[in-house]
Amino acid sequence: RPRPGGKTIMRHTASIQPLGGDVLCRSAAGAADADELRLAGEPLRQFLVDCCARYEDAVRSGMDGELLAIGRELFAALDGNGWASAWAARPGVRAFEVCVEDYHAELGRALLDAPWELLAGPHGHLADDGLQLFAVVRRIGAAGEALAVQWRDLHVLFMAAAPAGAGVLDFEGEEAAILAATAGLPLQLVVEESGSAQQLGERLRLGGPFAALHLSCHGMIDDAHGPVLLLEDD
Repeated sequence: RPRPGGKTIMRHTASIQPLGGDVLCRSAAGAADADELRLAGEPLRQFLVDCCARYEDAVRSGMDGELLAIGRELFAALDGNGWASAWAARPGVRAFEVCVEDYHAELGRALLDAPWELLAGPHGHLADDGLQLFAVVRRIGAAGEALAVQWRDLHVLFMAAAPAGAGVLDFEGEEAAILAATAGLPLQLVVEESGSAQQLGERLRLGGPFAALHLSCHGMIDDAHGPVLLLEDD
């Protein structure tokens, strides 16, 4: 993209996505024999699930060395024919996109959950490079048209949920923090009082588009549904 002075910041994108029972790895530029790799899906899924478990243990234990090891193993798992190394060696911003059509499929969920932010080469984590930015993007569903930029007041929707049995959060403090952080800006702060998913959806549909949604609530891991947010009902 252009920046002041007429210079351009180069952006090189690598992507991974399920393709049938496999995973297609691709770089937007590079030699014809090195910019794409197809990996067997099930072995990669098992490897990623293991990486997630190791990542959680390493974070809880503060084992930075293990985080680096996981990052290097993730990179090596993708780099069978050198395409990932070629992508990472190019100058400019390095973007890594995980594209999944169905989050409920085991392979897609493993790809989304994997700690790609840890990707690392011989010199350390890509995210630690002070000269080249590294960005990870996760997308569920097909790419669509980007929303047009609307130059107007900052339009923010705030909703807090306090279902029975959940601990009380500092809703008023969070709302005050938003007002303090946006002091001096033309802010439109809309508060949805219901605490319910249905009413939140209606407010988003009828009152938007909003620049940001601030949702204050508890979350948990449900045995049947996985990660959930605790909202209110009627």
